[in-house]
Amino acid sequence: MFEYYSKTETLDETNEQFCDVCNTSLTDILNTHVVGCSNCYTAFKEQIKEYLAKSQGACNHVGKLAIRRVSRQKIENDIRELERQKQEAVENENFIVAESIKNQIEKLRGSI
Repeated sequence: MFEYYSKTETLDETNEQFCDVCNTSLTDILNTHVVGCSNCYTAFKEQIKEYLAKSQGACNHVGKLAIRRVSRQKIENDIRELERQKQEAVENENFIVAESIKNQIEKLRGSI
């Protein structure tokens, strides 16, 4: 992503830097947390890295997707185990326990 090196334009009165492609300022990016275009990452690479390191403690994006995937897998494993327990309860004619487990399964499925 950083393979295209770009110059940034500087406004002399305020010493503000702007992306030469979309004209987004560094101040706008730091205030809104939104870049104007993909070139902004190149134009303000060092400033963005410094900001991320200070505000988040790291520059690497870990995101929530991996956490969601692990959580979903755990819930699916829990559902399989509860279905096994429900089947065992039905085989032992313990229908009250089976009904309770069924409700737990439905609640877990609703959280996926």
